[in-house]
Amino acid sequence: MRNFHLILMPLKVKRFLLTSSESKNYEVCLLFGHPKPSEGLKVLTPLVEGVSTYASHRGDHFFIKRRSGVCFNSELLACPVDNISATTVILPHRESVNIEDFQVFLNHWVVLERVEGLPKLVVYDLPAIGQPLKGLGVGRPVDFVDPVYSVYLLDSQFSSIFYGFRIAP
Repeated sequence: MRNFHLILMPLKVKRFLLTSSESKNYEVCLLFGHPKPSEGLKVLTPLVEGVSTYASHRGDHFFIKRRSGVCFNSELLACPVDNISATTVILPHRESVNIEDFQVFLNHWVVLERVEGLPKLVVYDLPAIGQPLKGLGVGRPVDFVDPVYSVYLLDSQFSSIFYGFRIAP
């Protein structure tokens, strides 16, 4: 018998409700409100053994972090709201970089990575809502004055140009 945990969370824009069901080896994201609420829940990320996903939303796209046996350090994907099967890798898996977390904002995307054991925040510009999302380009790393061993992203306003994080030297 498998035990699953069910998590319900409204996405920042509150247009969709995301539910995540997870266990030790699985995680699936289901979506309510896409784009016709009367159709009920839609599978955003299918239940596949050994694959873990986390999703967020901005404008016309969902943003997904996917971790698997092949992409053990995670990769970041995007798909259009009106065609969730058209997933595109926008930040590929890298063997030397672990993608731990991310937050999507109105004009940028903040990614928490771990490189050689140390955390690193990287900020990527996003195109205006309604414009095609072709890739992330080159991100801007956040420079820390002293060595940092722990970084946690904090909840921040979606439309803000600022993002919050907590560090522990």
